[in-house]
Amino acid sequence: MPMKKIAGEHIRLKRLELRHSLESLANAVGVSHSYIAKLEKGEVLNPKEEILVNIAQVLDVDEDALFNMFGKVPRPAKDTLMNNPVFAKAFAEIDSDKQLSEEQQEELKKKFIHWHKVLSKDNK
Repeated sequence: MPMKKIAGEHIRLKRLELRHSLESLANAVGVSHSYIAKLEKGEVLNPKEEILVNIAQVLDVDEDALFNMFGKVPRPAKDTLMNNPVFAKAFAEIDSDKQLSEEQQEELKKKFIHWHKVLSKDNK
């Protein structure tokens, strides 16, 4: 099962555990109930970060884990790197490259973060 479909199933199970209807979760997150249904079925492949943040808050799930399930760079990691001028410039270049899909952009950012962590450990 693809990771994004697993992420949708995770959201659905947590929603049911907390006894939220599609409508109540959708209202709390600020989207339509059909959007939540599609997200749970794995039909929404690239949800906006703010939607994932809202879902994580409403369902009390780990935001970083949810971001990772959807192949997105977690916000704290991205924020830390954006304070580094070299990474900030690299991320801006990646974001402005119209030949890359959003998924490819996120994958490149995740690789930057991975290598930053590896190199940071080596320098300690």
